[in-house]
Amino acid sequence: MNDYRYIRKPPRYGKIQPSDTVLVHGDHRRWLEDQLTKPFAGKTVVVTHHCPHPELLSDMPSEFDPIYGSDLRTLITKHNPDAWLFGHTHRQREAVEGDTIVRNVSLGYPSEVEAGQEAELLMRGMIDV
Repeated sequence: MNDYRYIRKPPRYGKIQPSDTVLVHGDHRRWLEDQLTKPFAGKTVVVTHHCPHPELLSDMPSEFDPIYGSDLRTLITKHNPDAWLFGHTHRQREAVEGDTIVRNVSLGYPSEVEAGQEAELLMRGMIDV
């Protein structure tokens, strides 16, 4: 992955390693779970960059799937947010996990989005909650 060639980390600005991203993922997951345990009046919507549901990653599972998402279905069903929106995969897909709608809100790469398509997707409910 290009990320491991270009992203640097302090203190000596060496290249990041997969073990670094595993640590960041664990830290961010703990933060998110802590936030989801706090009482909240109203709808709970989680927005992440990576996909939280392995069935929404690709048509055919591959060894590269962990680059684009994680299996957070246990966290989703435990905390049951109203919606979980994500991007990164550029694939307009959705699923329901428990009572939670899990939806990719990516429009796709610029070359894949026709002029005016954003408004059409909004009207069809593809990119709103």
